[in-house]
Amino acid sequence: MKGRVVIQSDPQNVGVVDEIMASLTAELPLSEQQQFNIHLALGESIQNAILHGNASDPDKSVVIDYELYQGQLYFCISDQGTGFDVQDVADPRAAENREKEGGRGVLFLKQITKHFHYCNEARAVKFTIDLR
Repeated sequence: MKGRVVIQSDPQNVGVVDEIMASLTAELPLSEQQQFNIHLALGESIQNAILHGNASDPDKSVVIDYELYQGQLYFCISDQGTGFDVQDVADPRAAENREKEGGRGVLFLKQITKHFHYCNEARAVKFTIDLR
């Protein structure tokens, strides 16, 4: 199973997560926890790509690729932004960052996925959801 979805960088297009989830649940026996984790990870990644990567520029797109392989769902969400320095993402657990916005979504992503990492100069994020 493989899929690719391309959307314009409009915040309203985050709803594509529901379409992807419908496709996945139609073909895979996903537990409620797996569905929750996939939905959260996709939603956060797509929203970050639209808002931060592409600055909500409707002339830019976000590409969502996914593939099932040996009990693992692999995802790659990429944008057309300029990228960023991954070291600049503040740790929201640090005392000095607790009142700041930002960084919490990345923290959640790292906790609920496997092999979470940025690539292509942080213009793409890849992660895995274990279905076993």
